[in-house]
Amino acid sequence: MPSPYSYDLRIRALKMIDEGIPITQISKLLKTHLTHRS
Repeated sequence: MPSPYSYDLRIRALKMIDEGIPITQISKLLKTHLTHRS
């Protein structure tokens, strides 16, 4: 099972979502996968 993303990375992603950045773009910027859940 993959390890969860760091707390810092999750906070950055949530701030980007609040700013209206599309999730697909956030995924590319943070080099993460959309389907990863933990």
